[in-house]
Formats: sequence, C-alpha cells, structure tokens
Amino acid sequence: MKPVGLALTILACAAAGAADWPQAGGNSQHTNSTPDSPAPPYKVAWVADFSPEQIYSAQAMIAEGRVFQTTLNGSLYALDAATGKRLWHFKAGECVWGSAAALTQADGGGERGGKVFVAAWDGLVYGLDAADGKQLWRYDAGEPISGSPCFADGTLFIGTRRGTMLALGLDGTPKGPAVSPSTQPSKVASGYWNAYSDVIATLAGLPPNSRFKLGQAPSFASPG
Repeated sequence: MKPVGLALTILACAAAGAADWPQAGGNSQHTNSTPDSPAPPYKVAWVADFSPEQIYSAQAMIAEGRVFQTTLNGSLYALDAATGKRLWHFKAGECVWGSAAALTQADGGGERGGKVFVAAWDGLVYGLDAADGKQLWRYDAGEPISGSPCFADGTLFIGTRRGTMLALGLDGTPKGPAVSPSTQPSKVASGYWNAYSDVIATLAGLPPNSRFKLGQAPSFASPG
C-alpha cells in the first residue's frame, strides 16, 4: 500500500455523539465493530488536511471529544472532534506507522481528560497527556515498532517488529520481563497479517500482575 497525504474527513453523524474508538480496532480485541451505528443521511462535518505529511494505514482514534491521528512523519495530532480544530501536535523522533491509543478517564486515564500512547519506529513508546500533548513518560523498547499500542486492565501492550511483546504500566513502568517467540515460543499469540505487531490476542506467560483477559483469541489468515 502506497503512503499518501491524507485529509481526514469526519461525518457529521460521527462527530455528534458516536461512541469512542480509543484504540486500533475499537477495543483491546480489535473487533473493528461497534454497536453504535448512526443512521443516514450523512454529511461532511469538517476536513483536516495533514499534507505534506503522510499516513499509511493508521486509524484515527476518537476519545472524549478528541480525534487523534498519527503520521509517517512522526507526528501525533489532536483535533476537536466537533470542529476539527487542531488542539495540539506532538513530534516523535521517527516515523509512526501505527495508530495511537487513547485512554479515557473511565479507563483510568486521570482527571485531566485521559492519556494517549503512541509508538515510533525507533522503538520509543510515549505516554502523553491527552488534554495538552505534554509528554508524561517515554520507554525505549530497543527494537523497531510499527504496530499500535493496546491497553487492557490497566496495562499497555505493544509488540515490536522482532516479535517481542511488552507489557507496561500506564506510567511507562515495565510489568514483568518482555516476552519474545525465541524465549517463549508457545506463550505469545500476536500478529496482524504477519507484518505488524499489534496486540490482538491473549498474552500469557508473564507474572500474575502482567496477565489480562481479552476473551478467546481470534484467528487470522495471512493474505497472499
């Protein structure tokens, strides 16, 4: 898929009360579905032009009235979901292939409007204040990352291009050792088209405080 400069288009029905879409796939199981289905007619509410920056396949995240969009140029933008107004901009050190993940207040993101997490190709994972984009913490995975962070049960999960799975606290503190196929080949169920390291299945084999339940792990077939 060729990266393209993108003008983010939001439909009026989505901006006016649709459910949050805080992480890739909509939730920690990456079901890519929601019970909230606005009915037509649809109309464009606003358009945000990010050119000349490029976006590969990262989804726009929506949480608590904000839209979060990453770019291949290493940017994370926060926009007002109702108007499209740019609220703040964060620049990572390298390109960002995956989507951000936005933790709401209800999920434990704090009193100021939650937290947002993003991972860059240089292996750095960032925790930001969703209200103003201020960096709260940074964790160096030491390996390239092209996937999207996933959170569940107070833990942030992220995989690397080398197959390592990380479990971090919401403050960026590692929860137990990293797990990789080379050390725990039967303990990690993850992957997305065998090209990305998005967390889409149950992670096991870590200490008890690092375990979480996502239900039955889905199965995926790699496209030809």
